[in-house]
Amino acid sequence: MRPTAVSNWRRRHSDFPAPVGGTEKSPRFSLDEVREWLAGQGRAVDVGSKRALEQAVNTAAVLAPAAETLRNALLALLNHAGDDRADEHGWRQRLQAGTEKLAKAYPGLADANAVPDLHATQTTMLNAALEAVADRSVRDLARDLYDEILTRRLVKGDTATPARLADLMVRLADPGDGPFVDIACGAGSILMAAARHGCRDVAGIETTLARAQLAALRISAEGFKPPVRLRLHASNALATDPFGPGTAAAVATNPPFNDRNWAQEIREDEPWWTYGVPTGKDSELAWVQRALAQLRPGGTAVLAMPPGSAASPSGRRIRRRMLSDGVLRAVFALPRGSFHGTALAPHLWLLTNTAGPSVAQAVLTADFSDHTTRAQQPDWDRIAEATLQAWTAFKNGNEPPSGESRATPVTTLLGDAVDLTPARYLPLRLPAPDFRRLGRLKRETAAKVDVLGDSLKQAPGAQPELTGPVRWETFETLAQNAEISLHRGLPAERKPNQGETTVRTVRADSRNLAGEAAIEPGQHVPRIREGDLLAAVYGERIWVRQATEDDLDAAPAFGTVVIRTDPRQIDPAFLAGFLASALAHQQLARASTSLGVNSYRDLLRLRVALPSIKDQHRYAGLFTSLEALATEATSLARQTDQLTRAWRDDTWAAIVGTDADE
Repeated sequence: MRPTAVSNWRRRHSDFPAPVGGTEKSPRFSLDEVREWLAGQGRAVDVGSKRALEQAVNTAAVLAPAAETLRNALLALLNHAGDDRADEHGWRQRLQAGTEKLAKAYPGLADANAVPDLHATQTTMLNAALEAVADRSVRDLARDLYDEILTRRLVKGDTATPARLADLMVRLADPGDGPFVDIACGAGSILMAAARHGCRDVAGIETTLARAQLAALRISAEGFKPPVRLRLHASNALATDPFGPGTAAAVATNPPFNDRNWAQEIREDEPWWTYGVPTGKDSELAWVQRALAQLRPGGTAVLAMPPGSAASPSGRRIRRRMLSDGVLRAVFALPRGSFHGTALAPHLWLLTNTAGPSVAQAVLTADFSDHTTRAQQPDWDRIAEATLQAWTAFKNGNEPPSGESRATPVTTLLGDAVDLTPARYLPLRLPAPDFRRLGRLKRETAAKVDVLGDSLKQAPGAQPELTGPVRWETFETLAQNAEISLHRGLPAERKPNQGETTVRTVRADSRNLAGEAAIEPGQHVPRIREGDLLAAVYGERIWVRQATEDDLDAAPAFGTVVIRTDPRQIDPAFLAGFLASALAHQQLARASTSLGVNSYRDLLRLRVALPSIKDQHRYAGLFTSLEALATEATSLARQTDQLTRAWRDDTWAAIVGTDADE
């Protein structure tokens, strides 16, 4: 349901249900109450059981921690499929029985507190779960709810481990049959990756009880065959060792980053401080030592680390001791966006419990931070292939592939800063001079210069003259009068579920960046037609372009709005000229609060000056010429940049050679 529709219903109907949460400007409503009210108005709607569950979980997670909310949903899915709906009291009893059942199965979760009284939003969610499980498997619902909801509702400082990263970490750790331990397992993503990798003895430690319970439920919902021996413990791994030292064949973990309070209630005589107690600024180095203590001799640990841990002055002493002892074997730099919940470009540290000064004479340093897709997202296929190829070569005593990875001598790393940042130790390389390519780029640039010059000569000279009055209207009024219609983009892209199809999506700010979005059966999908405009608001800027032949029949992507005009009253090219002007941008700067997600609302506020349709046609010709001129100028700028970069690099390659290191 669109927020504008709910806003209109609240304004026009005094009996509309009251909010159950949120804020005054962004209230949340009970889906059950709204659907019941709509049915009473003769407007019954069917949003689909899966969508209803997602919306219900989203609403419930506003008033309770996301992990706790999702834990409750999975308890309902796993234990009560086929049961009747229940009220708050009934569900509280069911959930209490479910958590007690978990405690019996996993003694490390036995400290479960009584389930608190449930808010109405939780009851709505739990009843929605019963309806959803009738249409889809528990496994698919559990996957969707975690991927679509929990990763979007992270507490500040939290990170969630994407499935592809978890898989890579497990493959590097190579646990075999196990035991495999994640000492900060969160909701269990890395444990699940280990089970998918064939490990049947997995164990996790997690400080937050609800997350530890959620990990158990997610693994249960996955239904691994043969079954996984799972041990879980709700405790702080830096203060306890529930599984005993030296018991893990492999450890992989994504520990909390930048936790300045990590040392509270932590004893300085714990056996894992082999290389010294870290400072309050270096919680990550505490987790590194804790992981090493969990390993049996010869075991491997892989940890996700913030890039600052590789070079922080306060951690220099511990890094030096680990290097001298030979336990640190590899550092991999990953792209930004590798984690949910942080913009950091993280590292992976690989360590082995084979200490001794003569064990490791070198450390593998590899930088894959530029392995991204055209959408600037991590290219996991390329990252995994490069990482595993480099590590396999290095551990077998061979030289890793050059350029992106290197066997860096420990003596080099033991400099004054003890800086482990991989990029510092990789060679500077330039492509060999290619004079044929340079000649081709010169010819292509000259041709674009000629095209731009011709366009300037052919551009209209004098301004068209108005032949009649001008009226001012807001886009909202134009939409109410059916002179234009606005169509929102689809929700954020995601992988299709069973029974769903995909549709190609396009964006207002790029002609070349297409995507795909999953659509549910019966979901309305706005399709782009000839003459449509594509618009999006980012900050105080409006991106607008006319639909091209390649855009036709695609759907607008998230954040993009399709503007469709009645050509008898409004010329789309004229309207595009307004949206690209300072007149529109100044209005936007005064009123917009958008970062790209409220484009629809921002556009409705704009006021446009409209002459007669005949005058619009004349001005539209000018605006179309200017847009073509701007497109050609942008193309020339890109071409010139490519030429000058190639020319400059070829010159430096001639000066210093292709291997630019001293």
